Amino acid sequence: MDEVGRSMALRVEASPWNGETLEPIEARQLRVRHELWQQGIKLGRRVERVHAGLAVGTPGLAGLFAIVGHDDEESFEVRLAHRFVDGVLVDYTVVVASPKRYPLDFMRASRALEIAVATTKVRTKEESEHAA
Repeated sequence: MDEVGRSMALRVEASPWNGETLEPIEARQLRVRHELWQQGIKLGRRVERVHAGLAVGTPGLAGLFAIVGHDDEESFEVRLAHRFVDGVLVDYTVVVASPKRYPLDFMRASRALEIAVATTKVRTKEESEHAA
């Protein structure tokens, strides 16, 4: 992969809490793992909790996690973050360049996740602005 071809993918998924027991983080991670597998991304078994960096102290943050992953071409890292805020479950997934091969890209993507977690505002559809 050349300098221009590298990029990251960040996904933020929010779902309303049904008012019952909170879904365990492991179940949320298993769902993400399955979705990535369907896209050809295989993840290692070990899930490691990582320092939250700029996201430390973010309301409702359950943690940031890292999993080694690979597709047919390259190895990389997948970072996950989970929050529960204002009755909404928020899951963040970022595919990060290999920290050994592309340390700057890895640092940029990791920081982008921390910023996304720290700055995401949860609003209802009615509160959101629409460009209709």
